[in-house]
Amino acid sequence: MIKIKQNLVNKKLSVRVATAIVLYFILFFVLTILSHYLLPTEFLMSKNSVIDWETSNNLFTSTLQIFTYNLISVFVILFANLFAFSNKNKVFIPYGYLCLGVQFALNSITLGT
Repeated sequence: MIKIKQNLVNKKLSVRVATAIVLYFILFFVLTILSHYLLPTEFLMSKNSVIDWETSNNLFTSTLQIFTYNLISVFVILFANLFAFSNKNKVFIPYGYLCLGVQFALNSITLGT
C-alpha cells in the first residue's frame, strides 16, 4: 500500500498515470462484479440527478449543453487537486484521485446492476 501511495505522487508523470490506471481499473472491475452479484437490478436507476434534464433540439446547442455538464466533473477534480491529505510517511496525495475514484466506482456500480 505504501508503494502505491508513493507511485501516485512520483515525480515522473508516466509512473503516476500508470499507477492510477491500474488502480482504477482494478477498482472498476471488482466493483462491477460485486455489484452485479450483490445489488438488485437497476439499483441506481431512480438516483439519477439529471433524469428530467432535456437537451435542446438544436444539435450545436445540445452539444454545448452536454459538454458543459461533463465539464462539471473536470472542475471538481481540478479544484480537489488544490487540496491534499497526508499519510504516515508525510506523502501528500491530492484529493483529485479520490474524485476520480468515486466516478469510477459509481460507473462500475451502475454498469454492474
